[in-house]
Amino acid sequence: MTKSELRRIPHQISREATMKSYILLDRSGSMSSRWEETISAVNNYATTLAKEAPDASLTVATFDTPAAGIAFEVIRSDQKCSDWKAIGVIEASPRGYTPLFDAIARLMGLAEAAAPDKAAIVVVTDGAENASRETTREGAKAAFDRARAKGWQVVFLGADFDAFGEASSVGTMPAQTLNATKGNLGATMGIMAASTARYMATGATMDWSQSDRDIAAGKAKPAA
Repeated sequence: MTKSELRRIPHQISREATMKSYILLDRSGSMSSRWEETISAVNNYATTLAKEAPDASLTVATFDTPAAGIAFEVIRSDQKCSDWKAIGVIEASPRGYTPLFDAIARLMGLAEAAAPDKAAIVVVTDGAENASRETTREGAKAAFDRARAKGWQVVFLGADFDAFGEASSVGTMPAQTLNATKGNLGATMGIMAASTARYMATGATMDWSQSDRDIAAGKAKPAA
């Protein structure tokens, strides 16, 4: 076959699509009472996603302010979910305040540098912004707007916290914001992993259903 004939067959050979998930995890001091449950829920997200989308990778970053400036630590970097190494509760412990906007900018820097075809960005927090020094609310919203413009998903999960106001302030719609009560984080993150897999397979928006909200609030049990 000639070169001109090959050029007339676009997309016959295409590179493998990249699918990445990012969890931004609040480790401020107020997370102490639910830290073990939260870490278990993150591990549940990874193992559930591995069953549905084994080619997906996951990055987990924690944030707080133990002293002057933000502490942004990547505790799992672009790890294949199918080879997931469970996070232990002693790898990071709650402390400090909540520099949410700074952390959003840092995480988006990682995601944009990787430039995946599809990305799910999950923010888990139990409180509002109170300590950013590098990035304004407008800057954080602009970063997430760039993500949404690429077709990436941005989802907020409030851990015993009404996250709707904070999520809305950085452009996240109510349909992609959820509050989970203590004792229900694991099931909620499992649901979110399944939603992530659907998005990666079909492009479906990662919206929370009323059934998902009932499970997150402890009003219903997940399907067996």
